[in-house]
Amino acid sequence: MLITIEKVLVLKQIPLFKTVSNMALSDLMAVSEEQTLKKEMVLVEGTKQNRVVYFILSGSAASERGKIFGAHEAVGLDSVFWVSPARETIKTTEDCVVLKVARDKLYRMMALHPSLATALLHELSRLIHEK
Repeated sequence: MLITIEKVLVLKQIPLFKTVSNMALSDLMAVSEEQTLKKEMVLVEGTKQNRVVYFILSGSAASERGKIFGAHEAVGLDSVFWVSPARETIKTTEDCVVLKVARDKLYRMMALHPSLATALLHELSRLIHEK
């Protein structure tokens, strides 16, 4: 298990969080849960509303359409803001270590930390334009 400062340093390696303040990341980590997941675990289920974002620290995951998510990437970020079911299922492709953040906690952190909200909006915009 990582301590909060170690988690902050790991998150700073994720391009999404490069401009986010250390205080915002520290608060985000305080509401996150570190988990070790086995291969083939479902992170986002395509028939259900997504309520969690996973930040992959090690390992990988893939969507039904073949998009690969590796270390230092977010899984479920685009669908966590929808009120309808996610568009596709995403599963781990190998054992993974992730930081899991529930949607309501992510919303709270965004409200408290504008640098986090701005970074997440930029990432969502990038994801939309990628499609």
